[in-house]
Amino acid sequence: MRVIGLSKLAQVSACLAAIMLACPADAQSQQDGTGSRTGYDTFLAIQVYAVGGGFIPFASNSNVTGADATIDPSNLLIANQSGGSSSTTPLLGARVHVPLLWRMDDEQRLAFSVFFETGLQSGFAAQSFIQTFQNTSFFAGDFGSSTVTEFYQIPLLLGFTMPVAERSASPSLLLDLYGGITLDSWAQTLQGAEANAPGQGFFGQNRRFSADPTVGVGVRMPVGDIADLPMIFGVNAELQFRPGSVVTATSPNFPVTYFGTVDPHANLAIMARIGIAFGGGRGFTLSWSLQSAAIFRRVGQEPALEEVDPGALEEYRIRPVPFDRGIVARQGAVFGYQLARAPHDSAGFCVAHTAL
Repeated sequence: MRVIGLSKLAQVSACLAAIMLACPADAQSQQDGTGSRTGYDTFLAIQVYAVGGGFIPFASNSNVTGADATIDPSNLLIANQSGGSSSTTPLLGARVHVPLLWRMDDEQRLAFSVFFETGLQSGFAAQSFIQTFQNTSFFAGDFGSSTVTEFYQIPLLLGFTMPVAERSASPSLLLDLYGGITLDSWAQTLQGAEANAPGQGFFGQNRRFSADPTVGVGVRMPVGDIADLPMIFGVNAELQFRPGSVVTATSPNFPVTYFGTVDPHANLAIMARIGIAFGGGRGFTLSWSLQSAAIFRRVGQEPALEEVDPGALEEYRIRPVPFDRGIVARQGAVFGYQLARAPHDSAGFCVAHTAL
């Protein structure tokens, strides 16, 4: 079989694993002797959730200003009104939760895991804020509203998970802490009419697509199976920091321009989730060997199939995929040792390797 050296991607992966996971442990596959799935396999698999809840704006404030040039275009008459009220809007969508990296304290106890989560959630064009105003222009006799409408969001989140309650080899409660950005589609609308010129009113809209910094916390727990797929229930709270916005509208009847502003503010999304797990935590394993250098061969030597001492390996799983094979790297791999693809036995140990 042809021997190939380390790719750049493999070098980077090996370095990251060495830096992040230098402390010793044996992270074996979370299966019992019969090969059946145990508790942590559920949470180390890819998970798909339906999410639903409410979207709550915090401390929203709006200002509407009328700039009137009826008397003197060089000396505008300016009037301003502020205020407004927020309302909770519905939030419904789906999330995909992907464990990227995890570490076990022992064969059946999770120390922590690192995950990525994304999805799509809709606000159904519901109105989350409104400010009504009138007479910002004496000559026009205007009246109207400044509103904020919620469309959809795409969260891009990275976080870590730790168990906060366990029973036997299964978790009864996991805590998630995470952060990232939420790509947020929303709109600010300024519209109204003028009492001193009945007929056509004024309208302006600023359709926004902002990247809102987001922090969140959540808990998850197993709740049973459906069609042999584990079900997971959870509750999350996410705080999103939205930027401000400005919209303008011009009077069709008077030399008046109306300005509406919404200040930067935080929004709280509170969601429940129910989902299923796929794959049972099987996947690629980066095994960092501190002792058994004998199982690897330098580039250029004849490839071989050899026995491996399971106790000599510290296994860390990366990117779950639905088969039990792994990539094994020697401690000195980044200095020119080849990678080997290694099959694992039913307990998750690397039992042999062949050169790639």
